[in-house]
Amino acid sequence: MSVFYIPLVRKAFIQTALEKLAKKAQKKGLTALVWSWEKPESRMHEGQAVTVVPLTFTQALPKLQGWTFRAALEHLEGENVIRNVSSEPLPLSYRTAGPTCEHCHLSRRRHETFVLQHETGDYKQVGSSCLSDFLGSAEAWKLAEEASWQASLRSLLEEAERDWRNNGFCNRTEYTLEEFLPYVLQEMREYGYVSK
Repeated sequence: MSVFYIPLVRKAFIQTALEKLAKKAQKKGLTALVWSWEKPESRMHEGQAVTVVPLTFTQALPKLQGWTFRAALEHLEGENVIRNVSSEPLPLSYRTAGPTCEHCHLSRRRHETFVLQHETGDYKQVGSSCLSDFLGSAEAWKLAEEASWQASLRSLLEEAERDWRNNGFCNRTEYTLEEFLPYVLQEMREYGYVSK
């Protein structure tokens, strides 16, 4: 269970995004999204009162054979976009980890790999085509997809929450790369990617 404090002015936008994700999850046969809105409350930040609405998001992390999906890594040139499934940070080495699969040990052009953590604390980076072999189940790909959209949802909610903490709301004109890329990824997932 995670609680996010969403600015009241962003509640309708977030509600619409959650409903879209819930429909997609239902179509794909994934676990239903469970969320609830609490009563708006006023929070003080840097001397200003900000009205926020607590959003409780309840979702179990995808887990199989003692391995829990922790993140999806989208590999770019020299860097990775890390989409965390949980609020726990990953080891820093995954920021620049190449597209190598620690199951088949092949380094090839991959757009996405998954970071899994075992109950013992060990981490493994596994390519999408090796997930079923590594976890010993045909259900692995479905769980990876579930982890991927949970990570996208978490990015969306964290960005909305960060807005009120940064006094930015929707009026900002400059964003860091880390702030901007989740929006780009969301747009690509919704509307597709068109190359030059």
